[in-house]
Amino acid sequence: MIQFTFSSKFWCGRFVRALPIFALGMFTISSSAESQVTATQSQFLPAVTSINPQRVQAQANFLAADVDKNEQLSLSEFMTFINLNAEHNLGQAASIRQFRMYKRAFKKADANGDGFVTKQEITAQAKE
Repeated sequence: MIQFTFSSKFWCGRFVRALPIFALGMFTISSSAESQVTATQSQFLPAVTSINPQRVQAQANFLAADVDKNEQLSLSEFMTFINLNAEHNLGQAASIRQFRMYKRAFKKADANGDGFVTKQEITAQAKE
């Protein structure tokens, strides 16, 4: 667990305004009597420290597509993820959808070949 405490009203305001974006269970928020906001986050540190709207949308799309909430996507969930990303013009999702290359993209993203795509595999594939 990593903890951040923002005591500046400027940073608190920016952080609190970003909360609706992250209200998907990525971290918890608590405030103290001294007007400090503390964010506890386990695995989404980059999303909090440098808010990238495309990355935030991709994370939200992953969570929306992950119907069984096991933090990995089956082929059908991956297809939903690609369609959501295409709707938001993220990455190459529009091309994958247009040419119906879901299985090929899934196979490429599924680095360990277990039949599921994890957040880590998507992140690693996006860096290539």
